[in-house]
Amino acid sequence: MTRQQRKGQEAVQRLLAPGDEVTAFAFGRAHARMTSGAWSLIAIFGTLFVIVLVALKTIVLPGALLIWILYGMVRPRRGVAVARSGIVVAALNGWNAAPKHVTAVVPPEELRAGIRRASGNRVDVQLADDLITLKRQDFESLLAAAPDGRIPPPPPGALRGA
Repeated sequence: MTRQQRKGQEAVQRLLAPGDEVTAFAFGRAHARMTSGAWSLIAIFGTLFVIVLVALKTIVLPGALLIWILYGMVRPRRGVAVARSGIVVAALNGWNAAPKHVTAVVPPEELRAGIRRASGNRVDVQLADDLITLKRQDFESLLAAAPDGRIPPPPPGALRGA
């Protein structure tokens, strides 16, 4: 697990209820959707383009930063964590990739059942409303950490083997 993944795991741990242990974490990207922020950015750039074209007779081209911000709005980053309560999907901050809030908590079985496509080094998995693309290595580490669902994990503080 990388340093950034450990920091993400700790941040998701803080978002969850006390006693809910996070055992694995991975970064991914949700599939494309046009958000109101993306439409606003396109409208602002379009307006600026027309104003500069009319006033200065110069064509303004979008820079790499503008395209990167738009890409982040259309395909938002997601954090996927395996916790005692299930598979946690968190929205990530666009600036530092820290988990902002939990968007969904799904049962562990949905991690295996949600696979939509696995090709090359990427796996697309449906978790709640998001279709998330993960690196295969990260997806396999999530699978290894996820309980298989046959025996539920003991509640926090429970005695084992009693």
